Amino acid sequence: METIRFDDVDKLRSKVSQEFSAWSKPIDVTQEKINQFADVTGDHQWIHVDIERARRESPFKTPVAHGFLTLSLIPAFEMPRDWNVTSFRNVVNYGANKLRFISPVPAGAKVHARSRVVAVEPTYVRLSEGGLAADQGRGRRHRAAFRRVAALRCAGRRCRSDRDRARAPAAHRPLVL
Repeated sequence: METIRFDDVDKLRSKVSQEFSAWSKPIDVTQEKINQFADVTGDHQWIHVDIERARRESPFKTPVAHGFLTLSLIPAFEMPRDWNVTSFRNVVNYGANKLRFISPVPAGAKVHARSRVVAVEPTYVRLSEGGLAADQGRGRRHRAAFRRVAALRCAGRRCRSDRDRARAPAAHRPLVL
């Protein structure tokens, strides 16, 4: 496996690609996992946790996972690649752009992901004794921040097809945030 230092901007830029990686191994999105996520976040909407009501009233006829639950699974996916970034102390998630939850993930489904590097930007970060801080000025350290795009998809029979989603009335289509 090729190793690339976090501050080797040119080498990291060589990994920018239009091609996605292969799909990761799937992860089960069980009703238990959905219920635990609801407990942690306080989001107990019936469409996620009430199995009987979801069967009666939901256009999906089953509970669906929270969008942020599927997003939170990204670190758990083992995405195959032949290179690894090394020589850093920690990684901080600094946000997401253009995040959309366009397809529901029903309870009992499996999801998997793939990714690609879309940009590498050299940045400077000021370090404080406790870690990252805005302007503590204890020393400037060079960092290479790279953006990676991840694509999630529902896999298996529990997932609705694009055709089925298109036929659902507008009021029952997934919310795009």
